[in-house]
Amino acid sequence: MPNGNDKVWVRTSIAIAGFKRQYGHWPTRLLVPCWPADELAAVYGGPERFQRIRERLVVATDLRLPGFCSVAVEDDEGRRAQYPGCGSGDTREVEEWIFGRP
Repeated sequence: MPNGNDKVWVRTSIAIAGFKRQYGHWPTRLLVPCWPADELAAVYGGPERFQRIRERLVVATDLRLPGFCSVAVEDDEGRRAQYPGCGSGDTREVEEWIFGRP
């Protein structure tokens, strides 16, 4: 389980990559545990990084997530991948999709 300074992003990118690998397309929503709004941007590396994420994904709270180490992504049809448990995929592709760089 990732536990460095960027652990939330690492977990999220693993969930996104797992979703793309499983379903063949990008998710449309990022589901996070109930974090205070002022902390959410900070856990994703700051306001600029979080804004880039929000340009690709609608960010919403999901109270079904089992704790602060879990994140999930889903599409408009309800297909879902959740970290932990989503397997793996190419997180470099996720970086490029979100931030426009490899």
